[in-house]
Amino acid sequence: MNGNSQGTPAIKNALSQAIAEYEQFKGERITWLEALGDCLTGIDERLDYTNLLLMRLGIALGAPAVAPPEAPPTFIPIIYPPPIPGLPPAPVRPTVTPLGTPVSKLNRANITTTDYQTVVEWKIPDHYYGELFQVSMMADGYTNALFRLVIANKEQWADKYLLAPLTQEFRGNELTEGMLVQIQAKTDNEANPFTAYGEVAGKEYQK
Repeated sequence: MNGNSQGTPAIKNALSQAIAEYEQFKGERITWLEALGDCLTGIDERLDYTNLLLMRLGIALGAPAVAPPEAPPTFIPIIYPPPIPGLPPAPVRPTVTPLGTPVSKLNRANITTTDYQTVVEWKIPDHYYGELFQVSMMADGYTNALFRLVIANKEQWADKYLLAPLTQEFRGNELTEGMLVQIQAKTDNEANPFTAYGEVAGKEYQK
């Protein structure tokens, strides 16, 4: 009850003030031509003034004020400076074929001498580099067979007897152009020839 008795005079004062201001507001907005007809008199002005009236009534009743909508954020474009004249362009790395070209060299040789003979080899061509995956070797008889392995033009081991086929992994072993991978074999007695088999696997990448 106290809230109603206190709010009623405030509402009446707000209405009286709003009506007086509306008459002044309408008189300033309406032309003599609009005043000739009731259907045209002050329609736009009444709509405009309704917002002001509702706002005053809300203040009189103690309604919380409504904050105006926030302005949208302002985006400042980033302007990059032009290149400085006279500076050389940044170096461009050579394009490398990402997948490379698979390489599989497979061969056999009849070993008849006590000097090493090449069973199979892989030479990295010009303007390429290679990645060695594995080497494999075997013989049709191991009693008199000796093997030698060369990677990147360097002897890894030699004069080795094998008891069974041998495979060695070399993942991540990079070879530059002109380098050789070779599997070689010889017999320890020319009276006991044999057949040797060798395989080299890897990839070639163009520089």
